[in-house]
Amino acid sequence: MPELAEVEVARRRLTDWTAQRRISAVDVHDTQRMTGDVAGLVGSRVAAWERHGKLLLGRLSGGAVLLSHLGMTGKWVADPAADRSHQRLVLRFVESEPSSVAFLDTRRFGFCRVVPAAEVPTDASVAALGPDAWEHPWTGAELADVVGRRSVVWKQALMEQGRIAGLGNIAVCEMGWRAGVHPHR
Repeated sequence: MPELAEVEVARRRLTDWTAQRRISAVDVHDTQRMTGDVAGLVGSRVAAWERHGKLLLGRLSGGAVLLSHLGMTGKWVADPAADRSHQRLVLRFVESEPSSVAFLDTRRFGFCRVVPAAEVPTDASVAALGPDAWEHPWTGAELADVVGRRSVVWKQALMEQGRIAGLGNIAVCEMGWRAGVHPHR
């Protein structure tokens, strides 16, 4: 599963590749992993890419948002070869380089979905997320409140995306190592 840092790198790359560019065509190669008003993307301009936890949000002109979750093996690449395997979605552009970006996902655990901007806060993928791990300045007391007094391992509690969005196994293991707390406590 990509960690929050990898998703942030993907957000920055997508911003570099697509910011303020107009989508000229959309190729959907996997209708189960790409849902929503895909045709409505054509002609839209990419306003910005945001990240909440491990979820990417592409804000588009015209009031649509492209939600993208990398799943376990998903990634965005620029100008893939036409015969590149595992392409799920390709966004094409007219002006400048790259001429396209594609969402590739070998194991098909990721997804892309077009959602009207007004519906983003109530979308199940967004509403289920807690505060972003990087955006919120966590204190020790707040982390203790998040874990709570439950009979669950602290590591498991911190990785629940509804509590803190974006923490994965590597980050949580590193936190425990630095704090000197056994992961099964």
